[in-house]
Amino acid sequence: MPLAIMPVGLVISIAVLVFAAAFKKIHPFFALIAAAIIFSLFSGMNPDQVFTAFFDGLGDTVASVGLIIAIGTITGMLLQNCGGAEAMARAILKRTGTRNADLGMALTGYFVSLAVFCDAAYVILAPLARKLSALSQTSMATMALSLSFAMLTTNQLIPPTAGPMAAAGVLGVDMGMAIMLSMLVSIPVIAMSCFLARRFGRDSRYEYFVDEDTLSLLSDENASGPSATEAFLPILLPLALMMTKTFYGMLMPTEGVVWEGLTILGQPAVALLIGLLLAVRTYRRVKPEDKQVATYDGVFGDALKTAGQITLIVAVGGGFGGLLKASPLQDVMTSLLAGFNIGLLAPFIIGVVLRTAIGSASITLLTGASMIGPMLGVLGLGSPEGAIIAMLALGAGASMIVHGNDNYFWMVSSCSGMKTETAFKLIPKTSVILSLTALAATWLLKLVLI
Repeated sequence: MPLAIMPVGLVISIAVLVFAAAFKKIHPFFALIAAAIIFSLFSGMNPDQVFTAFFDGLGDTVASVGLIIAIGTITGMLLQNCGGAEAMARAILKRTGTRNADLGMALTGYFVSLAVFCDAAYVILAPLARKLSALSQTSMATMALSLSFAMLTTNQLIPPTAGPMAAAGVLGVDMGMAIMLSMLVSIPVIAMSCFLARRFGRDSRYEYFVDEDTLSLLSDENASGPSATEAFLPILLPLALMMTKTFYGMLMPTEGVVWEGLTILGQPAVALLIGLLLAVRTYRRVKPEDKQVATYDGVFGDALKTAGQITLIVAVGGGFGGLLKASPLQDVMTSLLAGFNIGLLAPFIIGVVLRTAIGSASITLLTGASMIGPMLGVLGLGSPEGAIIAMLALGAGASMIVHGNDNYFWMVSSCSGMKTETAFKLIPKTSVILSLTALAATWLLKLVLI
């Protein structure tokens, strides 16, 4: 089979993935397998090569991110079930005050969604957003946009959340460096989300308020819950350990007892395990009556059911990626792209197409990373920093366009009391602007690093 037809096979395989996942609602695990099978038929590889490449990619992906996803999911669910999200919200809002309640909600969403999936986190924090809207006389549109897009920014750009973690694993980037640079890129995105939320919230066409009669989550009624330190530490300490390892390796000799200690503590699985132990300690203090927490039917079991499904999706996506890498695709794309200096626009466009069609940021990041990995050298992103730039550009594309095929779209509109027509006018438009903001920030970072 002529190699020139291979890009056609890639397009068809992605079309099958989009059709199966978005229109037929087939589970992403099977949709990705179907895409891999379609591409293998166009790859020119013999069956032994196909199976070897697929299973090697699958195994490598599970080895790199499977344990991390499991640990992170358990930590997030422990904090979710013991009131950690509310504790973080109270701590942040105590400092921002009700006058800047939208900023407080954005910061809360940013940190909470590092541990808790944004769908669940929004459900947890939506009552607080409604209450603050009433207390501060701030439009609920402002509160909803600030909170929801801060959460999406984290979930689409920053490891160790599931999507960016999967993309980082597929692209083989240094996790500490990826966290540091993704947080840097996220700053202008969060700032823009707050600006847009305030601007749209003041527009009489979108401004609305939700009456809230429930007890304020800012009160001290939740004193039996975790303190702010207990809530933040399981999230921030692992991030600090991973980034410290990266910084030390850049500035100091990579030898000696200190480096060996940081090499162990800064490993993502070890750092996140430390966070998990802290979360377990907090949960035990807050809910000493729960003797089933670590059992199959307890929080651990529920979390692992979720983590297992995510890991399987990530694993088969890694297998698809392994197939793409083992095929002659890179050589073919080198020929096709010769003379075109599109650079980080390639991962961005892939992210835009997949997210708009499929409606899932995690699947977009995983599939996009598998597609873009073999082409990093062709795109001028073959360095370690370039791989992170590609991951961030892909994440920027995965921010566009959030609309009706995304469960999160309906979660935000329903939990916020937002009319459907208002949601369709505000949420997609905001996502487009924030996607372009993330792309611009990534481009500026590329100018500095590469």
